Amino acid sequence: MLQSCIVASLFAIVALGQENKWKNRPDSACVAEAMGESLSDKSAVSMMQTSVPVSMMQTSVPVSMMQTSVRRRVDERRDHPSVDPNLAADRAPPKPAADSVSLQEEDVQGDADPLVVDIVIPASMEKDRSLMKNPSGAMTMRDRDNGELKYTLRSIAKNAPWVRRIFILVNGVQKMKDWVPQPEKTVLLNRCTLFPNRADCPTRNSFAVQSVVHKIPDLSEHFMYVEDDMLLMQRTTFENFYQDGVPRFASLGSKGQALYKQSTHTGLAANEIPMKVGGLNHVWIPLTKTIARSLEEKYPKWFKFVQSHSKGRYDSTLNQFGTPASDGANSLEEMFGQVWWNWMRSQHSGVNSKPEQFTDHRMGVYDQASWTRAGKDRNFIVNINDDMSSKDPQKYNEQKAIMIDSLESWFPDPKSHADQYAAAIQKKQLSSVFFWSISIVRGQDAEGI
Repeated sequence: MLQSCIVASLFAIVALGQENKWKNRPDSACVAEAMGESLSDKSAVSMMQTSVPVSMMQTSVPVSMMQTSVRRRVDERRDHPSVDPNLAADRAPPKPAADSVSLQEEDVQGDADPLVVDIVIPASMEKDRSLMKNPSGAMTMRDRDNGELKYTLRSIAKNAPWVRRIFILVNGVQKMKDWVPQPEKTVLLNRCTLFPNRADCPTRNSFAVQSVVHKIPDLSEHFMYVEDDMLLMQRTTFENFYQDGVPRFASLGSKGQALYKQSTHTGLAANEIPMKVGGLNHVWIPLTKTIARSLEEKYPKWFKFVQSHSKGRYDSTLNQFGTPASDGANSLEEMFGQVWWNWMRSQHSGVNSKPEQFTDHRMGVYDQASWTRAGKDRNFIVNINDDMSSKDPQKYNEQKAIMIDSLESWFPDPKSHADQYAAAIQKKQLSSVFFWSISIVRGQDAEGI
């Protein structure tokens, strides 16, 4: 009893989020009730200290699960004190009474079962440019590192702390940077281990990386594909991206479109190439491994064809990849986002909804007024794709300074601005209630209870 009550107290505090408030002390009745039981309090405290570390609680238990679990526990104790909570867990919880412990209405995600969701991010590095036969002819913006990944990760920590794990896919074995905001849940993975043909990696082609994301070891069934320059600007829950466990997408068209301008150059038959939806969207893409795997099973030759373009994006008109000409063409023919969405549409494996979340808000300009306005707008995703000068170093430095200053104001360093990050606040609150619960137990033990 004591152990479960202390855990309930811990759950209660973690479930607060950044702005949640409890109307009364979290599950204090449970802790008080436990004090009267004939258990070995010292052994229970020892067990809690060793088996429920703060880091595990922070990373292993989704906030939404804690909210639902705590609310049900409190309501069932009040209305059905003799009922085993485990037997009543599948019923809808009654509305809390005015004097009971409850979350603010806007902070409760409802009774939907929480999803375990991961994020996958392919990260390019400037040295990837050397994979080309003629690196001097490369499109500089493709590989230039302006610090975009740092701010994408900060936006996840601030607005999607419920994500379980973040996989960053890079060429080779790389060292974790000290600026990563959530190192305990971030995995730096050598993406070459995912390619069936090792000759296809290292790769400079993000579309080729998209073809293997579902092969990541320990990846959750539900995951989101995110580029390293896509900032999440609003607080979210998993329900922003999934409806009843089904990924959301946005498509205005009802028919698929041809993928290549010159498909005959690919050497593939028409039925060996998937279709796509129209449009271009720099947004987060909710997925499932089942969707990605099914697509590969349907079009295995096309997957291998895309993966073979390791030196750059393929242009079917030029029938080239990894050349200055194909790099300059910047072909998007093999972009998986539109292919995934068409599969969801045609196979009824996605929900066409929330188009405002899948609207392309690409910056593209570098004046202070535009960046200030972007920070105030209620856009869901802001894409900071590199459109800065590649020929004038002074202009590039000026443009980059405007971008970095704005990004720092939107997503400051979590180490010095922890009050702006929900994950950091939850961890602090969890630590506080843990030691509060332990101090109660020790105090009661000293009195001989």
